Parts: sequence; structure tokens; C-alpha cells
Amino acid sequence: EALSLIIARDSFYCSEIEIFYAVKNWHDYYYFNQKDQWKPFDNIVSKIRLILMSMSELLKIVRYSNLFDLNQIMDAIDIIHSETNLLINVNNNKNNCKNYRGRLRLNENIATKTYDAQVVEGEVKQSLLDGDIINYDLDRGYTRHLIDDV
Repeated sequence: EALSLIIARDSFYCSEIEIFYAVKNWHDYYYFNQKDQWKPFDNIVSKIRLILMSMSELLKIVRYSNLFDLNQIMDAIDIIHSETNLLINVNNNKNNCKNYRGRLRLNENIATKTYDAQVVEGEVKQSLLDGDIINYDLDRGYTRHLIDDV
């Protein structure tokens, strides 16, 4: 259960293929060494986010592991192929959306053009990401927007 809780976290920043290998190694160890105490591991396998893997990883690695039903792999490929972040069904099943894993970057400003940041709302948008970190006045370095009373 501890492994399941760890890999389910959005803050567990690791490539999905590495998580897959860890779960597969865990499965192989317990399957071969603990047959008398073997428990279903669907809860752990379900935490692997197939849609965050590349097509190559799904087709050349995951498919041959026999940890997933081929329909699950095909569903992931369909989502990857369609490049959508929307749910693929109306049941609001969280496993069917692109639920990315996050990473904290200490002392690094990621709201820059280097990371393709964009100002989506406000006045004087162009000066917010112009790279000038010294000059701040009403027209430079800041943006403002109206807060509507709803």
C-alpha cells in the first residue's frame, strides 16, 4: 500500500517509464518469491499513468510486460494520438485525463519566455515578460486587470 500511495502522488516527479519499471520489478519479486502470500496488485498498476508515456514505450515495453490489458494500452494510445486533455468518457474517470506529475524548482523563475510563459490577462502584457528586471513603474514590469464583482 505504501508503494501505491507514493506513485499516486502528483508531486512524485519521475518519468512514467521509470515508475513502470519499478512497479514491474516489484511485481516480479513478489510474484516469484511470495507466491503463498500473493495479493492482487491492480491497485498499484492502476497508478501508472500510461498516457504520460511515449508511443514507443507503450508499444515496445509496456505491451510485452503483460501487466496491462491491451485495451488499456490502446486507450492510452488513443488519448496520446488525439493530443487532448479532455476526458474520453462522460463518467469523469480521473484516470482518463492527462494528469501530469509536478516538479518544484527552487529559486528559479519559470514564469519567463524561456519556459514559454504567456500573459493571458491584463493591461500592458508585453512588458511583463520582456526580460527587464530592473525598471518597474506603472508602464513597465507590472500588469493589471479588472476584478469584476460577480
